[in-house]
Amino acid sequence: MLGADVPIVLLQHGGLDNLSGKTGLAMLRYRQGPIVAVVDPSHSGADLKQLTGIDRAVPVVGSLAEALPFAPEVAVVGLAPSGGRLPEGMGADVAASLAAGLSLASGLHSRLGDDPALVALVRPGRWIWDLRREPPNLTVASGRAAGLPGRRVLAVGTDMSVGKMSACLELQAAARRRGLDARFVGTGQAGILISGGGVALDAVRIDYAAGAVEGAVLAAAADAGPDTLVLIEGQGSLCHPGSSATLPLIRGSQPTDLVLVHRAGQRTVQRLGAFPLPPLGQLIAAVEALAALGRPGGSGWPPSPSTPPCWTGRRRQRRWRRRRRQRGCPASIRSGRGARPCWTCCRAKKEARRRSAGPEGRARGLEPPNGGATSHCLNHLATPAAVFANVSSEPAGPPLPPPTTATRTVSGLLGLTAVSAGLIGLAVTNPGPAAFEEFAADKLTELASEELCQNEGLPLLARLLIQNCPELVRSQRKVLGRLARDNSRRYNFGLLSLYGTRLGGEKVLPNWSIPRYDAVTLAVAGHFVLLTAGESAPGSPMP
Repeated sequence: MLGADVPIVLLQHGGLDNLSGKTGLAMLRYRQGPIVAVVDPSHSGADLKQLTGIDRAVPVVGSLAEALPFAPEVAVVGLAPSGGRLPEGMGADVAASLAAGLSLASGLHSRLGDDPALVALVRPGRWIWDLRREPPNLTVASGRAAGLPGRRVLAVGTDMSVGKMSACLELQAAARRRGLDARFVGTGQAGILISGGGVALDAVRIDYAAGAVEGAVLAAAADAGPDTLVLIEGQGSLCHPGSSATLPLIRGSQPTDLVLVHRAGQRTVQRLGAFPLPPLGQLIAAVEALAALGRPGGSGWPPSPSTPPCWTGRRRQRRWRRRRRQRGCPASIRSGRGARPCWTCCRAKKEARRRSAGPEGRARGLEPPNGGATSHCLNHLATPAAVFANVSSEPAGPPLPPPTTATRTVSGLLGLTAVSAGLIGLAVTNPGPAAFEEFAADKLTELASEELCQNEGLPLLARLLIQNCPELVRSQRKVLGRLARDNSRRYNFGLLSLYGTRLGGEKVLPNWSIPRYDAVTLAVAGHFVLLTAGESAPGSPMP
């Protein structure tokens, strides 16, 4: 409804320097069409780039009257205040915009088009667009999006407001720079205003929510080809106790790929500190398991690649640097800066997989765009799960293996009907005890480093005496690996192995003992996946 070439003025009253103005800030960053002025009495005359960091030459004025000489045609409410009501102090400029002959677009929960006083000000040929309205003629979802050609990439998040929309828009921009057909489906007010259409998911009754998403995806994918990339903006989070948006997005879009967006270092739901975030690998497994349900036959996940995932992070973060080196994929993705290294790396991996897959694999494959995201790519879009994190720091929860998730691996093996060559290939890549010892050494070293060096696990005197805590922990890596191997039992099934481990409080470092816990680890296709880990129950048999 909001054309890409229509000049707009943003009503941003008091929202240029805080999250209440995230809708307008997102439009300033991502809208391709003209934004001729920003109205913010609190920052009148300010330099937009200096104030927001957004490199866009737009004047900041103090009132709607001051913006009219710049010839806007539509006034857009750029605020997303708590409760979704029209903020005090903005009402006069909203009325002034309509009286001056402008149209009005709003993503507030309070519908401005239902206000008789405002409706009376609308000039002929102009309109009030309350985008948070349920679309007409909705139906229950039926999985029709699964039959679309191309790829459908859905962003999901570990929390609210972590950059799901921004990740999709950065990927779209990067794909288009590659000459790919990339389309964006907005599901929130900012995404809809930026793209000009979509569905406001939080305005739809729950029974029809998946159907509304399905309709928006089908509309966006009209005339799509096999190389089309449809990026669906995520909403909410499965980790948030008050959110229910993720499941209808999964059901309606029938994604071929998932992007998990995470604020690195965040360990609990924002403003709800009693709700911890799970380890990223565990959450990926849960989301993929949900996405594997409710799908038509024959529309399962694409084959899992044999290449390692792509990790990124700031250079000053030692842990991220080490993991990038291990996986051979340097990259740095931040909002507005692109993601050339990550996409270049991932594209090369995808091309290698396509070449080895034969004609059928090449026909199904996607050439990943040289893209950007608000954050850091931990996996790539050749697989069902990709991960982004918009602040460089540590991932949530205790460290886990790279996200070749147990859910997809185990379910694939249980239903295995592959030809004998495939079975032999799996058996050959079934990791043995020596490889398990290396895997366990890495996990226990990371655990010890986190508890002792990062969480001030050592007493003050020890911290004063020990000059290099990480080096002390690393020096015990082999000891930790042997300890795990000696306390594990391997169950070899030929195609895969399961390792049952029980550790019982052995003291291996000053002031630190191995936690008392049981763990079960899956070994398959050259990888290890931690399936379960928890405190040992007294008297229970070894796993």
